[in-house]
Amino acid sequence: KAEALSGTELLRIYVEDPDPARAESIANALAALLVEQSQALYFGGARSAREILQDQLELAKQDLEADRAELAALLSSSEPNEQKIEAQRVKIGLQEEIYATLLRQYEQARLSEASRASSVTIIEPAVLPSTPSKPRTKLNLMLGTLVGLVGGLVLALVFENLDPVLHSEDDLAALTTAPLLGSIPKFRTRGRARHGVLVLGNSAQAPASEAYRVLRGNILSLASD
Repeated sequence: KAEALSGTELLRIYVEDPDPARAESIANALAALLVEQSQALYFGGARSAREILQDQLELAKQDLEADRAELAALLSSSEPNEQKIEAQRVKIGLQEEIYATLLRQYEQARLSEASRASSVTIIEPAVLPSTPSKPRTKLNLMLGTLVGLVGGLVLALVFENLDPVLHSEDDLAALTTAPLLGSIPKFRTRGRARHGVLVLGNSAQAPASEAYRVLRGNILSLASD
């Protein structure tokens, strides 16, 4: 993919590939193709102005050299013709002006072409990466740990709110909105109770016996009848 860098005229090319050397080669090849296409867009398939002026400049140079040679021949003649010599000098002066004009136009075209040719250029070529761009093991581990912790806390809260079991006296009081009259601890019984009545008498069951007495006392004290 390619991305324009904000606030600049730069374009960055990204290439992902399992082979780092191939990724580097592809990125540089794409950049080179972009430069080549931009030059073709500027100049097209026709001849450039610089090339046309260069040909005209060569012709003008050849004409100027021929005129100078002809003037030298006239000057070295045994019977020099002043009229022809003067006409040849005027012709050479015109040829020199034409040549100078073409030379200036050629330099301008050359500079313009050079500036346009370098309007798209590679600023920083792709280099062979030393480490893979993905997977980001450390980042993935950190994110996985964080997501796991948050997910665990959420699940714990959900399960706690959905759990119907009463685990404490506070849970019972909050559910029934009634006062707690007594709390009976766990105890063992010998055999089954007769007629639904439990007899608590030994010392091992003394806490349970005392809890029943407290419960009975609370009920009796709160009974209005």
